[in-house]
Amino acid sequence: MSLVVRNGIVVMESAAIEADVLIEGGSIVAIGSGLSGIEVLDASGSYVLPGVVDPHVHTSLLGHSPMQPLGEDFAQTTFAGLMGGVTTTGGYVQRTPEHSLPDILRRQAAWSLKYAATDFFFNALVLPGDNISEVVRIGVELGVSTFKTFMSYEKRGLQLDDAGLFELLRATARHGVMAIVHPENGKVANLLEEEERASGAIDHGAFLRTAPGILEAEGMYRAGSLARMVGATILFAHLSSKEGATALRHLRSLPGGERIFCETQPHYLCLTNREVLERGPLAKVGPPLREDDDVAAVWSAVLDGEVGHLASDHTARSTAMKMDGDPNILDAAYGGFSGTELLLPLAFRFGIEEGRFDVVKMSQLISTTAAKVYGLYPHKGAIREGADADLAIVRVDGPSIDITPERLHGMSDYTVFRGMSSRGFPSHVVRRGTIVVADNELVANVPPRYLSGTYGGKPGSGDG
Repeated sequence: MSLVVRNGIVVMESAAIEADVLIEGGSIVAIGSGLSGIEVLDASGSYVLPGVVDPHVHTSLLGHSPMQPLGEDFAQTTFAGLMGGVTTTGGYVQRTPEHSLPDILRRQAAWSLKYAATDFFFNALVLPGDNISEVVRIGVELGVSTFKTFMSYEKRGLQLDDAGLFELLRATARHGVMAIVHPENGKVANLLEEEERASGAIDHGAFLRTAPGILEAEGMYRAGSLARMVGATILFAHLSSKEGATALRHLRSLPGGERIFCETQPHYLCLTNREVLERGPLAKVGPPLREDDDVAAVWSAVLDGEVGHLASDHTARSTAMKMDGDPNILDAAYGGFSGTELLLPLAFRFGIEEGRFDVVKMSQLISTTAAKVYGLYPHKGAIREGADADLAIVRVDGPSIDITPERLHGMSDYTVFRGMSSRGFPSHVVRRGTIVVADNELVANVPPRYLSGTYGGKPGSGDG
């Protein structure tokens, strides 16, 4: 069965061209004019983009989360992402009270092969108490090539100390895989939180005062220095501050800086701490939303290429989950930012519609660079002969659609992006050569694949 996507503006890796895309056997076999296929998808007046790669989502894995309860399992989250143009998802996996990390990896992979709506890979979350060298060794054998840890959240049992961080970086360097780090100074954040609690009345701003941007930068310098020491490849998750942006530029300018990568999320580009002050727990995320000048600094890092890709950090929760017991903000659950379905629409809104970048740069930010950094390129993240036929079709001048919980396909009954709109919702989504979404309706299913190991190349092989 062949499919030709005809007359679209095909977004290649360095240019957007008017062309047809011919697909056979789930792969792209030709890009040109006048191509013919048994099935035709008319993409006139539309961008033909590579399917979105969202490498950073958190879900309930076999009913367990290492943090507060999450509202979606991997099947629900990948379905929501698919409706927004995501065709490859990177989910986080961690040990549970009943199962070791290697065991949960095996179980989650088997479960996801039955129920996931996209192709997928896993990022292993390394926690205090793990036998780090063994976890990395066995994880690599099971197809994992990215291992994440936290430099914060000690009270929640998540913070790896400096010795553990060093061991993780050394182990990932030894196996040629990548470490992902949430950079902060957790000890200082704990102290600041205790001082806020001791002060008595806790306002919404208390949370912001426990996690200033300088702690993000300090964590980046510390982790980046250790990574350079052992020759590790490292990715900093969710850049959020002007201090962090300065640290990133400095670290990437040093010898070994080519092995340092960074991502951010749309909420650090279009929201500020005013959301926290007004909405309290519903806008609590780690690291926190910040000031206007932080948003500007993160945008600069994105536009000049220091931040190579965007990810959602999707963590679906309901209003009831976030407001359980009417907590003060220090006790409220983190996250609840259901963003995987909005990765493309928000990039389109704040990039294309507001004139910050062109469609080629947008494609790099939400697909190509992540595929390279996570070792999925050239099969994922690009429209090229031989690549998987994963496509998102977006009308050049499509309707502006309001972002509301009712429009989205996840379980959350609220969205921090309410009041925004976008013309970037896809009209069609193609997975491995099959049209699976048409006009906001699921019209077909394609069995998922576990992209174990280096599906396309070595992690950290891309720009950004």
